[in-house]
Amino acid sequence: MTSPMDVSLKILAGQAYLAGAACHGDLDLEPERYAGRLLSVAKKRLGASISPGSALALINGLHTSDLYLTVACAKPTDTAWERFDHLYQAFISRVARAVCFTPDAARDVSDSILSRLFLPDASGLSRIASYEGRCSLAAWVSAVINNNAINAHRRCKDLESLESLPDIADHAVLGKIEAVARAHRYESFVRDSFIGASESLTERERFVLSLRYEDGLKCVEIAGILGVHPSTITRRLPQICEKLKGKTVSILAAKHRLNSTAIEECLDDIGENSSYSMLASLKVAGCRERV
Repeated sequence: MTSPMDVSLKILAGQAYLAGAACHGDLDLEPERYAGRLLSVAKKRLGASISPGSALALINGLHTSDLYLTVACAKPTDTAWERFDHLYQAFISRVARAVCFTPDAARDVSDSILSRLFLPDASGLSRIASYEGRCSLAAWVSAVINNNAINAHRRCKDLESLESLPDIADHAVLGKIEAVARAHRYESFVRDSFIGASESLTERERFVLSLRYEDGLKCVEIAGILGVHPSTITRRLPQICEKLKGKTVSILAAKHRLNSTAIEECLDDIGENSSYSMLASLKVAGCRERV
């Protein structure tokens, strides 16, 4: 007789499988294989204490779409590896440059990662099969790259002493890795949310922001252009910025279904990543409004 837990897990696995397929496409992965991997992760982490509630909570906390991709890669299927390469090739190069001392070392490490993930480990399974989804795939790949960079330095005969090297895994480097991983994970969501938030502003509000942050005008100068008191601009600017932030957060939550932790990471990335431009989003929003 099928237990309630089996039914619940089957439903949850089916939903996660459909979400993974929607994210990555058809990777020639059977739903049963994917569901089996989810259950094996739950059993490994919970052991004898596994219960319906604990199993469902653990699986709900996994990066199940990332797991969908890695299970297909471990099968393996060509389409899965092509998808992985498409998503992570540039990311692997960026992380390698962040953790390696020289460009040559970075190239060597980045060139070897795909083969290292594809080849079997001591258990006889492809190394990518060890990914459990408890962190994002980007963060997991970053850790693999960092470990390979450390091993590459240890093998380097030109170095006089390993003790004389700076610690590769210092806070500065880990910070770079985290920033790269975060940007890779959320970039498309943030840019889309920026544009959507900009479209929520009135044309006058976008004009005020452009005058202040693109043209560099002071509040008193903006007030003169608009024919209002300078205190009006001084008061309205933070209100407009807060409106933008609120709408950005709303789109990240509603449209992209990010939880509060992921949204906080997005906001951190916005603050740290100079490639994001709200001014560019304002222009896009303005163009769309005129069409």
